[in-house]
Amino acid sequence: MLTLISAGATDVGHVRERNEDSSFADRTKGLFIVADGMGGHQGGETASRMTVEHVASEMARCPRRRRLEWLVDSILGAHRKVMASADSDPKLRGMGTTVVAAVFDGSSIGIAHVGDSRCYRFRHGALKQLTTDHTLLEEIRKEGQRITPAVKASSEHVLTRAIGHTRNTQPDATYQDVLPGDLYLLCSDGLAPEVSDRDIADVLSKARTMKGAAADLIERARWAGGRDNCTVIVVRVKA
Repeated sequence: MLTLISAGATDVGHVRERNEDSSFADRTKGLFIVADGMGGHQGGETASRMTVEHVASEMARCPRRRRLEWLVDSILGAHRKVMASADSDPKLRGMGTTVVAAVFDGSSIGIAHVGDSRCYRFRHGALKQLTTDHTLLEEIRKEGQRITPAVKASSEHVLTRAIGHTRNTQPDATYQDVLPGDLYLLCSDGLAPEVSDRDIADVLSKARTMKGAAADLIERARWAGGRDNCTVIVVRVKA
């Protein structure tokens, strides 16, 4: 039976006035969620909070089987809820959020995401991104076009999928095997890609506690400029 140890942290950064990120962590249930809201004023904060609360509530009713399918359905349900709230309240019109969620199920982890919030795995000294950003940059990369600095700057943060904000909200979902000693990182885009994979791996390789690792990652984001809200959840798998 695997044991999970986790910690999270969030920071408004140096530029934004409000923190529009939301998160949820329950290591006993093996459920972790990070959402990065957008929409300004109270919209982004509302969208991310609604999404996290809806997914967490739905997953609390989830049977032990089909947990990843249930997770995907709960994210789609959050999309409908955010859309309905935006339609009914002019102050919330145009709000949306990204979301990445992970559910541990025995010796596997199910991951579902919409947008550019990410999940990483650190195993045997190597960092691997387990999600692919739903951004214009990734679409351009898939088409085989050359990624110049100008193309990257103009397309890196343009979302092609978002909860409550785009027509295509179908989450990408995957199951991955879990090994004792694995570290998993869920984060908003205030961390990655602002902080390089090399620096993220450096933090995780030296992590003595999950609380210390989360705090160090937040500090790296602040060193990188702190241009956005930053939220991280770090999970260690023990035998």
